[in-house]
Amino acid sequence: QFKPDIIHTRLSSAARIGGWWGKRLGVPVVATIDKYPKAYYYKNAAMIIPCSSAVKDHMSRLGFKDDMMLVIHNPVDNARYLRDARVRAAKREELGVRAVELMILAAGRFVDWKGFEYAIEAYSLFLKQHQEYCGSTRLCVVGDGPEKQKYAALISSLGMQESVKLYPFAQDIRPWLWAADLFIQPSQEPEGFSLMLLEAMAAGVPAIATDIGGTTDIIKDGENGWLTGIKDYKVLSEKIFTIVSCRDLLERTSAAACGSAALFNVTDIAARTISCYAKILGQKGRCR
Repeated sequence: QFKPDIIHTRLSSAARIGGWWGKRLGVPVVATIDKYPKAYYYKNAAMIIPCSSAVKDHMSRLGFKDDMMLVIHNPVDNARYLRDARVRAAKREELGVRAVELMILAAGRFVDWKGFEYAIEAYSLFLKQHQEYCGSTRLCVVGDGPEKQKYAALISSLGMQESVKLYPFAQDIRPWLWAADLFIQPSQEPEGFSLMLLEAMAAGVPAIATDIGGTTDIIKDGENGWLTGIKDYKVLSEKIFTIVSCRDLLERTSAAACGSAALFNVTDIAARTISCYAKILGQKGRCR
């Protein structure tokens, strides 16, 4: 009834359904890909939009040609995440975080591949090796999911109940980001393109993240954040020490993180998407 010029899908099931109808009705299909799917979902797409270089590489290995792929990253509304000093102070007061204390944040779904246990173990090792930071730093882990009890048991077994706290899922993560000084994303499987990581950087919170997947499109190690290996909590611990022991480094990287996040602003990503539509419409005869 709507007679669209283009069908734009997101999620694999939508791509399969949209592709079937697009082929039947002669409407070109553009499919955004956020993860690492199977090929058959996208066999009828005129153009696929991987959300990162890692996802594009995955689709290339499945046989998709470069001329039918265009990487368009997921955007962030930078203005919405700009740090609010008043909310920062209020959130830190609510949590009992002193002005001189450094707050480290990890947040997301509590599922096994997110790897939050490595952040907890790394922070525990950091405090054992550098006891002078006991009481002047803390780790807050925000989220919910099936691994929650596992994390709680780990914190207890390490004797870290005073320094590491689990908090429930936050509907609005911004107050937590504004309250934080450092963000950790210890994913053990490749993220397609992590909006949580991008939101942290837009809030001016530099991050340590695993060197896999779409993360490498966002973080340039030592410039706007830091990269670490899979399951390597010892290296993660060392990076935590390097960062918290040099507040100037933390402040410089905070500014760089915010500047990098601005490259993924909504306006520019929308313009790239519209350009993709224009290209597809110019080739519409071929797509039919």
